[in-house]
Amino acid sequence: PYETLTKAFDDPRTQAGDLIVFDHRGTSETGDFTLAPGTQVMSSGPAQFINTQFGQQLLPGSNTGLFPQINGSFTMNDRTLLSGFRIVTIDESPSIRADGAQQITITHNTITNDANNGIFLKNARDIFIRNNTLQAIDDDMIEIVTSSGQIVIADNTLRSLASDAGPAVFGDAISISVNDDAQIDIDRNTITSEVQGSDYGINITANAGDITTRIRDNIITGFDFSLAGGIKYQ
Repeated sequence: PYETLTKAFDDPRTQAGDLIVFDHRGTSETGDFTLAPGTQVMSSGPAQFINTQFGQQLLPGSNTGLFPQINGSFTMNDRTLLSGFRIVTIDESPSIRADGAQQITITHNTITNDANNGIFLKNARDIFIRNNTLQAIDDDMIEIVTSSGQIVIADNTLRSLASDAGPAVFGDAISISVNDDAQIDIDRNTITSEVQGSDYGINITANAGDITTRIRDNIITGFDFSLAGGIKYQ
């Protein structure tokens, strides 16, 4: 066991990847963390499941409702998972980012960033973003750029929210551009803009490739023409 997430990430075994980092605290910590390939970083807050030789099993000690707060950011890598954190970023960088990674899963996090993107993924492939809350984001809330493969964005809550810096005007709530074959599923997200100046709820740009896109059962709400539009596809 480690006292902090920082100490866990300082361990060479963590840097080697292909392991699970389980955070059972409900406290706050400051730092910017880079996941090595094959690393799963989980808190005890939500029910966490892991794949075993006996199938998917509930991780003992999870589902406590304790969500550690990380004042900083995470950088994802190939085959990585991040689940169960409150992430607050104030240094003008994305809260969660990746460039060139494959098989990225981001679930059950609450993300606040009044200076940049909540989630920014570039040149990525096979992306799964589920059950997150993004609030008080000052740029696109979820931005996926020049990516491909299976892209799933489902069951998230994305909302403008006043912060210490004032009301946050986000860009697009969900912005995706693909440049190769892709299957995009955007389902059951709730998008709310209460501040004038926000762009689109969902904005998809298909630059190249064989693209299948399904947008289903999303709720997009803007007050007093606060959104440029609900859904844009080009």
